Amino acid sequence: MNNNKEFLITGGARIGISNVTWPFASLGIEDNILTLNASIFGYFIFTKEDIISIEPYHGSFSKGIRIKHNLNDYNESIIFWTSENFESIILKIKDSGFYDTNCISKKIISRQGTGRLPIKRIFAIIISCIWILSISYDLVNFILKIRSNPNVLKYSKYSLSVLSVSPLSLGAIIAFTTLTCVSFMLFFSNRFQEIILIQGYKVKYLQGFLCFIILVSIIMLLFVLILNNFLIN
Repeated sequence: MNNNKEFLITGGARIGISNVTWPFASLGIEDNILTLNASIFGYFIFTKEDIISIEPYHGSFSKGIRIKHNLNDYNESIIFWTSENFESIILKIKDSGFYDTNCISKKIISRQGTGRLPIKRIFAIIISCIWILSISYDLVNFILKIRSNPNVLKYSKYSLSVLSVSPLSLGAIIAFTTLTCVSFMLFFSNRFQEIILIQGYKVKYLQGFLCFIILVSIIMLLFVLILNNFLIN
């Protein structure tokens, strides 16, 4: 009997060598398909025909489940970290009617194409380049100021303190401002979502991660601005 129950478990995930920590991943049943939302690392969906087995998995400090599948487009190693025990997860999957339903359809097959980095490669490269160049600018600028003015550094027996020059300045401001602006635009601009995200990927899969990025970026921006103002004064 197909009960068509749905559930959602919050946890972490490991896709290949990439990890997303709790609470930025979730496992659940949606429209009779098994879904794994790994946030920035992809949104994976499985029909019962796609799954070879679901096995308990133990890491160095965590436990979870490993999903073995036959989908060539997905990473071979897909792990969901959770505090729930393995038997409880399997029972929820069985009670949902997942194993009793044939879910193969063109719509599902097309949605499975979202199981990879959600941002289009060209924009991922652009954002990465902005970050690398911005932080590199601060690092080079900091080293040059130290070399040109040895008095910038004050040595003591137990510590080395930096005076009047911050290692984070304009570059860090550009880097964190870029992250904040991109995250806000992904939240509120449908047009920007179409441009940045791969086809079929929904911004709702990234909402928790985007909130975290915005919060951290704003805190870091304030920290850099306060630090530079303090050192200048």
